[in-house]
Amino acid sequence: MDKYKENVRNQRRAFAYGMTNFSAAVLNNVFITYYVEMALCVSKVTEGWFMAAQIIYCGWNSLNDPACGWWADTRAVKGDKGTYMRRIPRIKKAGPLWAASFLMCWFPWGVGTDTPVLAGLHLIITLICYDGWLSVTLVNHQALLADMTSDNTERERCNMYGAACQIIGSGSIFLGHLFWNPSDLTSFRYFAIGSAAVSCIGFYITCSSPYIDESAGNFEGSKQTEAISIVTFARQTLKHKNLWSFAAMGLLQQFACTFSTNFFSMFLTLLVGGFLPASVQSAVLYASFILPHLGTMAVTPILRIYSKKQVVMGLFVARLAVATVGLYATAMLLKVPVMGVLGLEEMTLKDDAVLLVKSVIGEHASTAGAQLKAIGDIAGEVDKTTAWWFGMTLTFSVLLNRILTENVCRLEPLLVTDLIDEDCILHRRSHLMSSMIFGSIALITKPAQSLAPMVGYYYISRASDTMLHLFLCVLSLTFLVPLICTTLEILTWSRYGLTGKYLQFIKTALVHDLTANIV
Repeated sequence: MDKYKENVRNQRRAFAYGMTNFSAAVLNNVFITYYVEMALCVSKVTEGWFMAAQIIYCGWNSLNDPACGWWADTRAVKGDKGTYMRRIPRIKKAGPLWAASFLMCWFPWGVGTDTPVLAGLHLIITLICYDGWLSVTLVNHQALLADMTSDNTERERCNMYGAACQIIGSGSIFLGHLFWNPSDLTSFRYFAIGSAAVSCIGFYITCSSPYIDESAGNFEGSKQTEAISIVTFARQTLKHKNLWSFAAMGLLQQFACTFSTNFFSMFLTLLVGGFLPASVQSAVLYASFILPHLGTMAVTPILRIYSKKQVVMGLFVARLAVATVGLYATAMLLKVPVMGVLGLEEMTLKDDAVLLVKSVIGEHASTAGAQLKAIGDIAGEVDKTTAWWFGMTLTFSVLLNRILTENVCRLEPLLVTDLIDEDCILHRRSHLMSSMIFGSIALITKPAQSLAPMVGYYYISRASDTMLHLFLCVLSLTFLVPLICTTLEILTWSRYGLTGKYLQFIKTALVHDLTANIV
């Protein structure tokens, strides 16, 4: 009976923890999908202001995570029950402010063609506010996973529930696609207000749950935490080899993940806009957000058989295989060299290849509001079977790359909790520096969130004004980015050593140290 009650309590704790994941999915999936298009097509932010906004965002995005982590780890807040807490009070306040910042994006102050300064400032301030409150919320929420329990099984349960809640929250992207209309945002704005309200409910459920005890695993509950200077912490972090291996992989992963998210909808339209009906494109877009979370739920039981390092390496190999097969299939169907598809050598498409391209993209495709010249008129018929295979190859190459990329991202919180445990043992801390570890990793990885859209925008905006050249530019990026990123990720991840017997030693030592602290 006691085991039953404990299991029920653990299930409810995992659900309450996952509701912040739900809220994050409701807000962030819509924001990252449409904020670039909002800036370029609705607010019409000029290229100079857009690049300036991304550079400022890059610096702010990198610095605010470690700042939030340091603040959270070294300053406890008095909770409702008289105990001192570090996570829940901050999520409770920052969550609704994150939702308010989300709304700011959809109410521009001006149009770039008339008031470029106002349009540019609106984008900058929106990104700063949005990412600032997002960081406070998610840094503390991610740290909560380590603080609630040191048990791997319970952490995996919470991560799985978080994935399930994100699947439900990802429904916002499907509804958002139905309401999104750059020429008239009235309906979309009502939808955004409703999304913000629903997300606040999710934050409230997490923060008001009696089943979440952030001091249960590690925190002693005192007002003042361990006295350690930021210089000392930085010096200790520089010697943390596994953290640096993870951070190097995370930088590449963040770039690949952000790139695939920001440009997924655009690439889908440019590559197969004439092959897939609009309704199917919407379904594929929705699937790209929920399938990674289903994959996380499917992978969770495998983590009890194989190590996290092996599972992540397997995902990298699968992603590399998908990109390689898609690349060679595309080259074979277009009858061009592989290096030509990657854009690394000059190539000329024959008439039948041009017809094949026309059959999958349609003649009226466009991106970012730009009116592009259609592919020249070429007489002839395209083989329907070949066109079908070409369209399916491009669709699955884009979709599977995004799913496998996101699957790795969904497992990263579990990997960071192991690094937090290792940091505690290596440096003999009296409590876990959870937020600071998350923040330190973010300092290295977050610049990729700005670099990815800048790289994509740079290459796409400089493509020729013909649809064929734009198609070839997008096609090369579709395969080049995952091939380069995944190869480098495999090389860096192979140096990660927090696994097997060493990880088990860290877990055992952590339990003994916590028990000693309590006694």
